[in-house]
Amino acid sequence: MSGRMSGQVSGRMSGSVDASAISTRLGEFVATTGFDDLDPAIVERAKKSILDLLGVTLCGSRSESAAEFERYVTAQRAAGEATVLGAGRCSSAYYAALLNGTFAHATELSETFNRAVVHPGNVVLPAVLAVAERQRASGRDAIRAAVVGYEVLIRAGLSLGTAWMMDQGYHPPSAVGPLGSAAAAASLLGLEPDAAAETLGIAACLTPSTLAGAFRGATVKELFEGYAAATGVLAADLAAQGITGVAEWPRDWYRAVARRHDAEVLIDGLGSRWKVGSGGLRTKTRAVAAMATPTLDAVQEILAEATIRPDEITSVRVESARRVTIGGVATPPTVVAARASVPFLTAFALARQDEFLSDPYLVRVLTKDVLEAPEVRRLASTVDLVVDEEIDRAFEEGWPPAFAARVTVTAGGATHERYVDSFPRTANLSWDDLAAKFRAITSGVLAADRAERLVERVRKLDEVADVRDVLTLAGS
Repeated sequence: MSGRMSGQVSGRMSGSVDASAISTRLGEFVATTGFDDLDPAIVERAKKSILDLLGVTLCGSRSESAAEFERYVTAQRAAGEATVLGAGRCSSAYYAALLNGTFAHATELSETFNRAVVHPGNVVLPAVLAVAERQRASGRDAIRAAVVGYEVLIRAGLSLGTAWMMDQGYHPPSAVGPLGSAAAAASLLGLEPDAAAETLGIAACLTPSTLAGAFRGATVKELFEGYAAATGVLAADLAAQGITGVAEWPRDWYRAVARRHDAEVLIDGLGSRWKVGSGGLRTKTRAVAAMATPTLDAVQEILAEATIRPDEITSVRVESARRVTIGGVATPPTVVAARASVPFLTAFALARQDEFLSDPYLVRVLTKDVLEAPEVRRLASTVDLVVDEEIDRAFEEGWPPAFAARVTVTAGGATHERYVDSFPRTANLSWDDLAAKFRAITSGVLAADRAERLVERVRKLDEVADVRDVLTLAGS
């Protein structure tokens, strides 16, 4: 895909396409898209996404609040239909999707489609894996459903634009997430077009969620995308039983929650111009909120070329896209909030250099004790976040989008500056790079031999007759 992809959206449903037509077209897309309709490159990308999600979820099963969420699900005594990754047991498809999506989201390490402000893997894939296991679906069926769900979710995010998050305070990945997980679940259940459309109409009635919890340290934030994944399972199961949703949900949902939007993005080129294959997906390589990644990459480059004593640092300047200001809380109260705080993360990298460099994915060194470390708190107060209009335009409007930051550190009378665009490196990691990430973040959760077998099984997922054969390896 080439050319300009604008982040600006209108305040109405434009053109001649109406809500009923959008709903009908999406239902047809969900119900009729087959595995053979997918380009091999998209199939390959989907398999990479599934491997990444499995690793991130297993890692997240050991997160700060994982045990509390798991106790809640255990108390429900739900049927053992699907694997809860990292827990060594099964639950219903609904609760398996809930927990697996929660575990994945807790890490801040899952892939993202920056322009759409969504994390498709956290939402779509827990639903896919849970329903596929329950239905004893094949790997090809799971891949097809994953791609369908990704496509719907990415388009939903693109239809809203960044302003929806920045100005209105919604959490886009979970707010629009049920549309993607519902599409994927409906695909796996083999629902007819009308029932698939009803599935989306049901999901639209059960969303959105707000952004506040992500930056105020509330651990319920970890549940956001697990809830979105489970909501899609619920919506498809209800539609399969004949429950109806809002038929013209695109009109009502957008009017209720989005001041500016362009709902035509949902169906423009649907099935022929694939957003999931556009190159906009980015694999995360650090367990932090998205906009902290280029900042930390720039800090790492500075540390590679200069010796900087933390006690000599007098100022730190971070210039990036407007979204960087969302993560402006300098003294996060919890690890959850710390992963979203650009000043804190920048200060941590500079004050605890050995720890920062020893854990490249940042899955182990960000602990509660670091939150109160005086040297980190002091440096965090010196970090100045600045919106760079050029970087912002390249991020929101250019294609491929820049994912960049410029960091300037003043220490001991010297100034060190680096500009880094992290997007090219992370847009489509190789299998070797993904496998290396998988091994690193699952060590201590999954035995090494099982990890290797799982990598190879997912790599050949389109040859797997029953998805349960994959999830048996992923269970621990």
